[in-house]
Amino acid sequence: MIRKSNLMAIQNEISNFADGHTVVFNDETSLVAHGALETITTAGVDVSASLFAKIAKAIGNTIQTKKGRRFMYYRHDVTIYEGTSLGKEMVDGLWVYPFKSIKARLEIMGDRRDIRLPEVKTTVEEIKDEKVVKTFENLTDDQATFELRCKAADWYYSYSDDLSVYRRGRDQCEALKKEAEVHGGIHLDIYKYYSSK
Repeated sequence: MIRKSNLMAIQNEISNFADGHTVVFNDETSLVAHGALETITTAGVDVSASLFAKIAKAIGNTIQTKKGRRFMYYRHDVTIYEGTSLGKEMVDGLWVYPFKSIKARLEIMGDRRDIRLPEVKTTVEEIKDEKVVKTFENLTDDQATFELRCKAADWYYSYSDDLSVYRRGRDQCEALKKEAEVHGGIHLDIYKYYSSK
């Protein structure tokens, strides 16, 4: 089974062939990256025709055609498809198709599943309201609030194409780092834990 936690390694592995080309997870795999599906049996990666030819030559696997689209099995749990759809975005460091585009394509193909994005907690107040499995025990109120802010931070800001998102994330993470360095101790441990996830 492929979970979201597996996707970064797959993307990095296929990107070794890329030489500047972008590899994008196909619709079903993008749904896992978005959190709309928990698992799939095989990850699908869409690549350009030239990159597809390069990978086929490098690994020597058989090229097959299904519904007019060429593909090859990269390994038992990863399939590479020739051609990409319009539009892509970065989600948690993964190149995927936008959720609305995927949903529209699936509806056109007659897919009747009720696929929804998970509800995302974005503010400290929203995160406080949920039952959080504590990573750090016996925190003071100040430390607990710091942990909540670290948990809510945009640690993947550097992947954003939007300059305002990049700046906001950078400033937020730098402020958390400075605060951790000032307080030291458990603050620093909390910062290191969330910034390295």
